[in-house]
Amino acid sequence: MTKTIFFLGLGGYFLLTEAIYWGPWSGAAVDLLRNILYLVGPAVAVLSGVWTVRGFGWGSRAAGSLLLLTLGIGSWFVGEVAWMWYQLILKTDPFPSLADLFYLVGYPLLAVSLWREIGLAGGVWTRQRTRVVIWSTLVGAMLGFLVFFLRLTSGEAGASLFEHSVAIAYAVGDVILLAASFVALLFVREYRGGRKAEFWLVLGSGFMATLVADTLVAIYTQEYEAGMLFYRNVLDALWIAGYILFAIAFVQLGWFLREVQHRVKKKLEIDKGGETP
Repeated sequence: MTKTIFFLGLGGYFLLTEAIYWGPWSGAAVDLLRNILYLVGPAVAVLSGVWTVRGFGWGSRAAGSLLLLTLGIGSWFVGEVAWMWYQLILKTDPFPSLADLFYLVGYPLLAVSLWREIGLAGGVWTRQRTRVVIWSTLVGAMLGFLVFFLRLTSGEAGASLFEHSVAIAYAVGDVILLAASFVALLFVREYRGGRKAEFWLVLGSGFMATLVADTLVAIYTQEYEAGMLFYRNVLDALWIAGYILFAIAFVQLGWFLREVQHRVKKKLEIDKGGETP
């Protein structure tokens, strides 16, 4: 399968999902189809990450950060499956539940992945860039707790202490996503074009799409949980777009790596052939 076919497949998947979401269809079967289609996005993102990590080699330093990132997205995928299980099979409110645990585990894995990547960048990561990340994180913390406050004042004040704690944990996770977005943009600026810049640009766009969806669902929790079509469709589309962008970033990097490996292998074969008496 070529890269073009893969990207066209992702585009077709997104269009099909939106057609099902916004179409005039309804009923239990359509709701099940909607949830199954939603899970395709994170599943493809995880498989793409595994494929790219495998290309680098499981034990390599470069693969370490990508593996942690893939595990983080994989944790979100398990959370999505658990959320669907609670909603469709158990017919119960998924918040708070085991699904939230898997969602929340993904954020620290993402943070550690980026921290390792900054360490690998070495000297290119200047004090100025560090200050930008610190300030963006502080601003993100204020925005995160503002979102939490809005959630409390929009009808969630009667929730238990545990539910409030989970909500705060999500706010902290969104701060991590905001910092990740800034880190990605700084890497794009540092690499100034090329495949690595493309990887960070697409990855950062995925972080931003996820962050926007997380923030909006915290503000419009009641509307989303009530199944109001507009809010549910827009937010789910943003999450799916985030997963698709993660998959694209992984595949772009993985294909580039394999192209380089193929060129190096061909050159070695030519050089070896030239040395043959």
